[in-house]
Amino acid sequence: MVEDDETLNIQICRLVRKAGFRFRGALDGESALEQAREKPPSLIILDVMLPGTDGFELCRQLKISPITRRVPVIFVTGLDDEDDRRRGIEAGASAYLVKPFRSHELTACIRSLLVKE
Repeated sequence: MVEDDETLNIQICRLVRKAGFRFRGALDGESALEQAREKPPSLIILDVMLPGTDGFELCRQLKISPITRRVPVIFVTGLDDEDDRRRGIEAGASAYLVKPFRSHELTACIRSLLVKE
């Protein structure tokens, strides 16, 4: 989970744990990329608006790295513009959810993407 809003970070963490998944978090793109390269996660939940490297760029970097290119990415963001959605998918995201999101939508996305592994 890469989200700079600590309240939302906690909310998504609880949701993910309640659904039976383990969770690691980062507050910015650079530390998330470093963590992912050290120990690739099964899935990444990613905000677009981050300090430093934004989510679109982080997703592109994850997708060009041989270590992380197959890790599914779910954007969870406040950006609801058609261009933003397109940029997210073109960057390599598997899903693009808009805040405020529905808990069951995020859980369904996670389960769907992890089953495909």
